[in-house]
Amino acid sequence: MGKYRLLNILELRNGNIDISNFNCIPSNTEHTQKELNDFEMINDFVKNKDKALKYAENNIYKTFLLLDNQNDKVMGFYSLCTGSKVFYKRFKAEKGVPTIGRNKALPTIDIMWLAVDVHYQEKNIGSMLLKKICASVYDTSKTIGVCVLTVDSLFQSQKFYEKFGFMDLGSPHKKNEDLWLGLTIPEIEVFLRN
Repeated sequence: MGKYRLLNILELRNGNIDISNFNCIPSNTEHTQKELNDFEMINDFVKNKDKALKYAENNIYKTFLLLDNQNDKVMGFYSLCTGSKVFYKRFKAEKGVPTIGRNKALPTIDIMWLAVDVHYQEKNIGSMLLKKICASVYDTSKTIGVCVLTVDSLFQSQKFYEKFGFMDLGSPHKKNEDLWLGLTIPEIEVFLRN
């Protein structure tokens, strides 16, 4: 990777990489209190190394850090887990998601966290991390059943995901102001070819 490297957070157990300064709050816009709280929740997850490590050790989320090779700063990170989601008519029709009998929920891989440190924003790091996630999900889909890559997105990040083809799963996923977006495995295959 040259200028940077991807590191499984489990490798931090014995390492001396400092993640306490990670901050994903964009400095180029004003934020509501709710938006600030959302960003702080993301910061707290990765800065609380014990929590992130515990999630990884217990196979709840697998978290990967993108490190700057020049200074070992965390440029960004993402956390993945498996899940199942119910997809609603518009999403299924537009994305060609299969319907199998009465089974409404289909297998997914979920992006639970994806964030870029403020010092590395606007440098395509988020796009690069998303491409790495898509490659991993696509490889997984060859050996494990998965229909859609989903993301529990902040509303302010929706346009970022939509630019790659992600689409809102439907209103039932908006409980507690969650915004679940999805990208199908065939769409991921096309994305990776470009």
